[in-house]
Amino acid sequence: YMLIELAGNSLFGASLPEWADELQPIPGQEAAVVDGNDTPTGQPDLIVNVLIYSNNTITYRVDNIGTAPSGECQIEAHYTGGNSSAYPTETGNVPSILAGGQHSDTLYVDGPGVITVDFTGAVAESNEGNNTDTYSTLPPSFALPVSKVGP
Repeated sequence: YMLIELAGNSLFGASLPEWADELQPIPGQEAAVVDGNDTPTGQPDLIVNVLIYSNNTITYRVDNIGTAPSGECQIEAHYTGGNSSAYPTETGNVPSILAGGQHSDTLYVDGPGVITVDFTGAVAESNEGNNTDTYSTLPPSFALPVSKVGP
């Protein structure tokens, strides 16, 4: 930032402004662009990951991988394990999350299903298609291989 600040200062000569155009951004170090009202531009992007599903309890984490803070929204866990369920859908509140931030919490559910953050579309996101995750008794990554017995 120091070189860019100097390049924009007329006290340091006319040759420095051209250097600012040649500088490449450093990934992860870019500052948020701010409009005239000191409001970050860009959009939030919320994703949800189930961290643990055990004893009808989901522990989940919502990450804002976007470039702006999100507003408050809701999360929904929808039971997909059969026809009879006393609690087919459970919902919870998700607070505003800063860009790069996260929020973790738990929901109590009847069985395996799908969890969706911002299911009502309250937050305008850069990617509306990555808001779900699934949960089951045995995550697919832990599935046991089927082996053939005998000749």
